[in-house]
Amino acid sequence: MYEHDKYNQPIFTYPVNITSTSNGDIHVADYKPGSVRGRVVVLEQGRDRINTYTGHTDVNKGILFKLVRIVSTPRDNVIVTDMDTYTLHILNNNGQLLSFYKTSNIEIKYPFSFAFTQTGQLLNGCSKPVNSKAKDAKIFTVNISGWEITQSNVGVLQSKVSPLELSVTLNINKQYQTELSQVSDIIPLSDNSICLNSNLYGKLMKVKPEGNNLKTTSSLNIDVYGVTLTAENDILLDTGNSRIQQLSNITGKITDTVYDISPLKSTTVHMTCNNKVVVGAVNKHGMIVVMVMNKKGENETIYEHDKYNQPIFTYPVNITSTSNGDIHMADYKPGSVRGRVVVLEQGRDRINTYTGHTDVNKGRPFKLVRIVSTPRDNVIVTDMDTYTLHILNNNGQLLSFYKTSKI
Repeated sequence: MYEHDKYNQPIFTYPVNITSTSNGDIHVADYKPGSVRGRVVVLEQGRDRINTYTGHTDVNKGILFKLVRIVSTPRDNVIVTDMDTYTLHILNNNGQLLSFYKTSNIEIKYPFSFAFTQTGQLLNGCSKPVNSKAKDAKIFTVNISGWEITQSNVGVLQSKVSPLELSVTLNINKQYQTELSQVSDIIPLSDNSICLNSNLYGKLMKVKPEGNNLKTTSSLNIDVYGVTLTAENDILLDTGNSRIQQLSNITGKITDTVYDISPLKSTTVHMTCNNKVVVGAVNKHGMIVVMVMNKKGENETIYEHDKYNQPIFTYPVNITSTSNGDIHMADYKPGSVRGRVVVLEQGRDRINTYTGHTDVNKGRPFKLVRIVSTPRDNVIVTDMDTYTLHILNNNGQLLSFYKTSKI
């Protein structure tokens, strides 16, 4: 029986529909009429909740994720009907978004119920608009081929699903040999030089590419666990202490900053595009927080517990942010079974959690070590032991992944 999670908090608000996949996992459409947001809750067979999907920002921005029915496909994916947005959300068997499809593209509105026939066709039953008394709800037979969906009773109308599952190609342009056994952090600077950090060996270097080689211009023996670039092109350093330090790009000197988190110790540091400093911090009593500070070093937001008063983090190892102010946290405690990306809404609560992909992390921990935002406001996470880059949107939902071993 599923009722409470491992923190003894209620798992469900109101289960409206259920499906399951071949691995025994249960997918519950959980939506209480009148609530702000519905969700898909994925339950592992005989164990605990393993994932929650709360809709997509491109679809549900300003419109409720009003999920009404959920069904498994012959290929073991899961489709959710989002009636008021005329959308089918297509998830994998771990509850992670693969794509979505606007049924209004093929003149199907208010999709409500659906099921697969033995031949693989999708039967879609529709509802009437809110406050309508019409008794003309339609049923459609829908052919699915790959991610192309056509409505069989309106001829040959076709429309491809939005390309959320990106076609990613990487090519190596140049390759440089460093003097380090591990490059933990890398920051390009405005003078075309590069700051390299190896927290495994306590080395912070500044190098400059010359042809196919790197020329070392400075080197410091210092333990640094996180670095971030300021608007002035200086570098903030997380040294695992109670005060963030700063490395001057001009003088090369290290000084204390106003960012004091006493009595906590820092685990990582990040500066947002709005010049807010975000610090992961812990203490020996098990307190784990993420703090957002202004340029004066004053706390603006402290994230520690969720709305159920449960800890949000296990151990913040790296931070990035997107242009909308949301914070993306690589949360992984060394030696744990699974890491995750925690997405925090600016000034509010956790809005999403990404725990890896079944095709990549089946039997292998999601060992995320670094996270970075792209110029297009997506987020890339490095999964070191599987040689994988997980590419997420700015809501922390998977767009694609890429195996760096291919190159």
